[in-house]
Amino acid sequence: MYKLHEGDQMSSESSSASEIPVVQRQLSYSLSDKNKNIPAKSEETSDDMDFNHPGEPPLKSMFNKERIQKPWTLKTHLFFILWFPFGLVLGTFKFLTVMFVGMPLMVIFNLFDKEWLFWQTVGRFYNFWSYVRNPEMLAPASEAPIITCNHVTDLDGIAYFPILLTKHAVEITTVFLKPLVDTAARCKWPLKVIIRETDPEKKHLTRERLLEFFNSEESKDRQLFVLAEGATTNGKVGLLQFNRFVFSLDKPIQPLVVRVNPHMPINIDIPSKNMFPNWFWYMFCPFVTYEYTALPVQTRKPNETPEEFARRIQQMTADELGLACTTYSYKHKNRLKKVVR
Repeated sequence: MYKLHEGDQMSSESSSASEIPVVQRQLSYSLSDKNKNIPAKSEETSDDMDFNHPGEPPLKSMFNKERIQKPWTLKTHLFFILWFPFGLVLGTFKFLTVMFVGMPLMVIFNLFDKEWLFWQTVGRFYNFWSYVRNPEMLAPASEAPIITCNHVTDLDGIAYFPILLTKHAVEITTVFLKPLVDTAARCKWPLKVIIRETDPEKKHLTRERLLEFFNSEESKDRQLFVLAEGATTNGKVGLLQFNRFVFSLDKPIQPLVVRVNPHMPINIDIPSKNMFPNWFWYMFCPFVTYEYTALPVQTRKPNETPEEFARRIQQMTADELGLACTTYSYKHKNRLKKVVR
């Protein structure tokens, strides 16, 4: 699983964040405009233009603003009101124990090759209720070594483990987490991890390591799961631009579409400085359903650039969800968060 996070300088979609093609827009004024009292272009005006691309929904509309969904109705909010005290207690317990109880239990289940049983029991207690709507469409690793998916919650990548299983997954993680990775390896953790370099002069090593893995015997039954937008959205308006990195590897890709249902009138994901509030409200819910839909495997066409390949799969994903296919990137979201604060 290649789980992307907001602000990554080299995310799963891009070997370099600077490679992302961002549409540059400038304000131009005619001679007649010069005679009007039009203020000079300011940084705020520039940001506003960059957050509102022509023909696309406003960037702000792609993210949740409030934790509780509106409007309030008896039908949708009565259960929430009744559940609230239980959710606070249960959510707090889950939040505090997931790392110190849930993860060690997962290691123990893996030692006995019973990871599937972990997800059916402990995993569901921690709200990971995942399934594929059309499992017959899922391609094996030999036919699609890379899986891409839209990004709705911080836990989208982990939520696919009940389906893929860690022994069939490969993940790219930062070099700073290497000590943790080494510890996991000593505990017989079956997840294959490729270290991502953060030094600009060494970033090419990540691509080389990944290609080396894909060409090895070990890759035959493992798939790389990529949250291609690099940042979460509300999943209701549009998709962020898919980064080009994995689309430049010349490997077949299977697009997945995820729909998340918290079964509560709350928004699990709200842009914030850290993920802990979102994690808590995720645990607050009695259960959360992740429904994945598999789309046909895609290969890069002759003379198709990585950017065009990424855009084509982004459009396929957007069409399945009935959302707009935008040119905003995760960088736009990071900038918007700073402006909103």
